[in-house]
Amino acid sequence: MNFGLHFKRSFTPLIAKQYGVNFTKATASSLIYSQREGFNSSTKSNFEQPESFVKSQKLGRPMSPITIYKPQITSVLSISSRVTGAGLGVGIYGFAALYSFNLLDPTAFVSLVHSFPVLVGLAKAAIAYPVAFHSANGIRHLKPTPLQSIFDNQEYFRKKELNSDIKTGIFQYEHLQTPMDFETIVKIRTKQADKLVDLVCKADSIEEIKKTVKRLDRLSDMICSVVDMAEVIRHIHPSKKMAEAANAAHVALSNYLNRLNTHQKLYEALGKAVNNPAVQSLMSEQEKRVGALLTMDFENSGIHMPAETRKKFVELNDLVLELGQEFVTNSNPSVAYIEVENPYKALAGIPVKVIASISKKQKAIIPIGSNISYLILKKCENEETRKAVFIALNSGSKSQVECLDLMLKTRGELARLLSKKSYAELHLSDKMAKNPENVMKFLLSLSSKHKSRMEKDKLRLQDLKRSHTQDKLAVLQPWDRYFYAQYFSPNDMSVGGNEDPFHKAPQHEINDTLSRFFSVGNTFEGLSRLFSALYGVKFVPGTIHKGETWHPDVRKLEVIDEVKGKIGVVYCDVFSRDTAEVRKYENAAHFTVRCSRRIDQDENLNIDGVGDKENDILRNAAAEINVNEKEECKVYQMPIVVLVTSFYKSKHAPSLLSLSEVETLFHEMGHAMHSMLARSDFQHISGTRCAMDFVEVPSILTEFFAKDPLVLCSFAEDYETGEKLSPSVLSSYRKASNALESLENQHQIQLAILDQVYHAPENSELFIAGNKNFSSTDILRAVQNKVGVFPYTEGTAWQIQFSHLLTYGSSYYSYFWSRMWAQRLYQELFSKQITEQYGKKSLGNADKDFPSVDMIEILGKNGWRDSGQIVKTEILEVGGGRDPSIGNKLGLSKVLGNLNSDDFDLYK
Repeated sequence: MNFGLHFKRSFTPLIAKQYGVNFTKATASSLIYSQREGFNSSTKSNFEQPESFVKSQKLGRPMSPITIYKPQITSVLSISSRVTGAGLGVGIYGFAALYSFNLLDPTAFVSLVHSFPVLVGLAKAAIAYPVAFHSANGIRHLKPTPLQSIFDNQEYFRKKELNSDIKTGIFQYEHLQTPMDFETIVKIRTKQADKLVDLVCKADSIEEIKKTVKRLDRLSDMICSVVDMAEVIRHIHPSKKMAEAANAAHVALSNYLNRLNTHQKLYEALGKAVNNPAVQSLMSEQEKRVGALLTMDFENSGIHMPAETRKKFVELNDLVLELGQEFVTNSNPSVAYIEVENPYKALAGIPVKVIASISKKQKAIIPIGSNISYLILKKCENEETRKAVFIALNSGSKSQVECLDLMLKTRGELARLLSKKSYAELHLSDKMAKNPENVMKFLLSLSSKHKSRMEKDKLRLQDLKRSHTQDKLAVLQPWDRYFYAQYFSPNDMSVGGNEDPFHKAPQHEINDTLSRFFSVGNTFEGLSRLFSALYGVKFVPGTIHKGETWHPDVRKLEVIDEVKGKIGVVYCDVFSRDTAEVRKYENAAHFTVRCSRRIDQDENLNIDGVGDKENDILRNAAAEINVNEKEECKVYQMPIVVLVTSFYKSKHAPSLLSLSEVETLFHEMGHAMHSMLARSDFQHISGTRCAMDFVEVPSILTEFFAKDPLVLCSFAEDYETGEKLSPSVLSSYRKASNALESLENQHQIQLAILDQVYHAPENSELFIAGNKNFSSTDILRAVQNKVGVFPYTEGTAWQIQFSHLLTYGSSYYSYFWSRMWAQRLYQELFSKQITEQYGKKSLGNADKDFPSVDMIEILGKNGWRDSGQIVKTEILEVGGGRDPSIGNKLGLSKVLGNLNSDDFDLYK
């Protein structure tokens, strides 16, 4: 078979018969989900019923979808609704039809019924029961909550009280309405910043020096609030001109910020504040923390070094930024497409319509990186074709690899300039892990502990391949993974190959059999009830002013604390869209527009003779709050965040979510809660501005609730019938869908180790000796062969697509580190509450043990609120205000004990 490669400019015992599957060499294409892509396949599977039934019965497996479901109240109600509805319809319309055509004499009919007294009672019951049943069932679903309705009911969302004709700008910034406004904002903010810099540098008295940290934090907020806002708008605004203007503002102020980071006089002024005992004695603990963090930021920019060294540092740093931009821009497979001859044979198993769409004459052109290329990995029966597509998807050009190698080497040189052994040592100094040695020990321990499970799952897939190919010596290859995974676990649908654990891409599994229980609105309602039970916080639909949002699909949620009142705003841009000049950012993300900060102590800078309040065109008085604390009135700016996902939008019925998307929404809203609850005097330590290996803890903790069947089933109900989802059904479904998660977990561990070795050459000796010339490909080969799911495939250079090397350089381990903390928090503070209050009742009996119970409400009143308050006060409200490990000693140690990575189990 001939493959033409076209390059871009710079990607066990459980064998088949135990599932009732008899593979043939010719085809195995459409056993699973051929209709999911909307095509019919003529290939049929061959089942050996007697043998497969015996084996499956021994294994205790359900033999049909019907046996998965146990009788339950909700299913009985649903069936009753349909049966009685049909009976009422037939009775009423039948009687009317007979009467209309004079086929029924009412008088004679009444006389007949009265002649049989027993029939009178039966007739009354036959009519009264279905009428009463449907009336009660209808009342139950008569009025969805306003929060649910703004997402599920477009007509409700258009109501006047939710949409105001008062004109304003984006985020209610009155003067942010046109692309030109960004230019004005940049000019005013740089003028204000220059004035503030001047005040900081001229401070000479104790009283003035004491203001330095507060002034620098305000200076940071002045610039970062515009940079952060521009970051959001350039990624999600549908207008090309608006996105370009936001990008220009982002670049301009990022450059200005870089100049501030190397401003010698600012650094010296900060030193006067943090190194003067008299000044320190006047500072709050928060102020001291911010001062220390700002000093570290300055020194990580090389500002404390001699002039010549500092000049060299700036040159290297600029080079890293330039190479990083090039690396991310070109982080795609170098092969643009491949050609295959005799396409209907080479692509056997792919729907005929798909093959026809990419074929011309006797040749098919497969675009690499497209949905079709991933479909081939999952459905194509021809192993040679799958192999060619896999290698192309993981290709990297010489120039791409050289760019990455130079960026990594330059980072190392930059770190050595600061007297550090490696970039990882420099970057990890303010993280919880502290140093590369601790990180590598953690990751290798994780790999050692969990690799055996991955190997067992690999063997199961290999047995499937051997059964399929009739080759007892066949070895499972990386291009076989998704093809055989569909037979082992139909719900293992993620074929992207390199999923980002921090912000998962949308999967749009609209055919998910459970999605009917999770409308977008109902899921938001469930989140609100959960946060209310845990933290005393709920979501309320906010009124949107004209021009406040960037797209009609955006919803505004006001976050209401039961004690403090309104504490922040979340804009939800959750639906995918294709009709726009600018493609919307597609991954799930939590964007910070503005952090909490105390503003009543801000000095009037009086720019051009105009006061700050009149001059600051980004002032939003509606998002400011007065707080009385200890007989002192304080004014804070409220946090504003944007939650972005790309959920499928239904035109008529409510939009539905797969379980994966429900977990994604919970994860991102966990970040939002972190931002909302951390009210701080300083934006530098507000909300998610904390150690990178701790920032994911609140989001992953919230994600654990999304994986608890009792929590989800408290609000999950069929959007049409109101039928409640059974915990046992959900538990069984999740168990099946996670059957091969060990492979993805091990792959992520490999990536975290690879990131460490790239940024801490002192760790490379664990994998490769004598790598003096530094080759990212050689390191990839060595690491993958030791800890990867599959051995390295020669001719590939997947590392050029690992774009997180730029943004998470030496910190990719953070996801697992945060998950370790979140898992312990959930187990000790929340999961135990169920066991303690209800005994050891398994989810298999959950339908009987917890019939029609709102577990969120019950547990919120019986323990979860107390636990939630610990998380709220010790983690969420603190933000970056103290080292998380110190916070642990202050309060969480009572419930967490000594956190040991040996106790961390990815599958709990």
